[in-house]
Amino acid sequence: MRTSKPFHATLPWLDDAEMSRLRAWAWQDSAASSLAREDDVAIWRATEERARTREAFLRSVRSTLKRLAVDVSRLKGRWLVLADEGSVALPLPPPDAPKLSLDAGEPTESDVEVIALGNSSGRARAPSRLQVVKD
Repeated sequence: MRTSKPFHATLPWLDDAEMSRLRAWAWQDSAASSLAREDDVAIWRATEERARTREAFLRSVRSTLKRLAVDVSRLKGRWLVLADEGSVALPLPPPDAPKLSLDAGEPTESDVEVIALGNSSGRARAPSRLQVVKD
């Protein structure tokens, strides 16, 4: 079974709030990531720390999108591929590269959007540490 660290996902159109939530999550949890709109879709390219199969990425990404309140019922066809299946891989940053910081000082109340992360099973679970600051 093929495995890869980078993947390429073609997602249905995401509104500004969905893009912001996904971008913040990917920045925190991916080794490298890019997210952009193109025509009527959103293109997400990411590189993870460890190699996975396409099926493992499908489950993980679908679960993440659900937790970020993105409608996954719109995902159709072959929306996620491994980078070696025809998409462009993102290079990993060097191990000694400093982690990028989005901290631009203390956010004011008008800068902060609180997002409730939950799971669909109803079981209690500690939410991921995520804070989205409005642009």
